[in-house]
Amino acid sequence: MKLFAFVAALISVACAQYCPITSGSCNTSNVPATPKTAKITRQYAIDGYSCSGTIEIINECTFKVTGFSIIAPGSKNLKWYGAEVLNSSKGGNCLTSAVVEQNPAKQDITVTTGDNQFCRASLIDHIGAISLMDDQYKVICVAEFSKGGAAASTGASTGASTGVSTGASTGASTGASTGASTGASTGASTGASTGASTGASAGSSIKPGNTTTTTTSAKSSSGASSVYMASSALYAVLLSLCLYFLY
Repeated sequence: MKLFAFVAALISVACAQYCPITSGSCNTSNVPATPKTAKITRQYAIDGYSCSGTIEIINECTFKVTGFSIIAPGSKNLKWYGAEVLNSSKGGNCLTSAVVEQNPAKQDITVTTGDNQFCRASLIDHIGAISLMDDQYKVICVAEFSKGGAAASTGASTGASTGVSTGASTGASTGASTGASTGASTGASTGASTGASTGASAGSSIKPGNTTTTTTSAKSSSGASSVYMASSALYAVLLSLCLYFLY
């Protein structure tokens, strides 16, 4: 038994460095809460190399590749590896010991992982990137899963919608309340001010009016008296002159 465990440990070291699960078997009932998919892209930028396909995680230890094709001239023993992120400092996990055959024609394949129970990883909980590597550990192709996937997108959309709706409702309510309050206050203030001003003006125009009228009347009377007195004096002077020359 000890010898078997020792051999298994050696296989784990040779095949992978990232071993978040070191015992037990795969739980096929553990499935993604939301779709977990990623498109395969070429990582090894050398002419003649190509790869395509879309990876979808089915459960903890199974993934499906739709429209898969791979051409890697000179590369041998291509295998699927998984890691938390591409080029993770924790290393990668050899998801399966099965060799991937190169094929330029697109096809759909299903891959079962976890054949090494002493060093395996959950495709749902531990893997954020799946890559194809050759026996020289060159990363030929890679598929990187977005963190949160559809759940993050749905959460962002719901949050944005709720935020906008709440903001609009709160803004409208606050605006209406503030507007009504300001309008009432301004209206009352303006009305009071205008009323007071008008009343004061009206009162002032009545009293000074009488005074003005009286004063005007007084001035008119004085003027008439002055004119009358001036005419009488002139008549007396002229009469005196006439009498003087006659006699």
